[in-house]
Amino acid sequence: MVDYPEVSTAFLAAHKKENAEYYKEICSEMNKIVKMGDQSNGSVDSSLTSSKRALIVDAVEKITYRNYHLTQEQKEKL
Repeated sequence: MVDYPEVSTAFLAAHKKENAEYYKEICSEMNKIVKMGDQSNGSVDSSLTSSKRALIVDAVEKITYRNYHLTQEQKEKL
């Protein structure tokens, strides 16, 4: 098997940068939920720790789905 270290290095660098951007987005969303609660759903009491945890999990799932499962065209339409 032929090894191409420059290809694997470039792939890993791009992958790390992409994941870092998603991580920043997730952290930003978590901070908003912890500080302000969820304003998209007025019936949720976001002052409860269990509610905040559920809201954070939901936010992470939305971000992950959007970034890994949608096509570029679908992302643009959001």
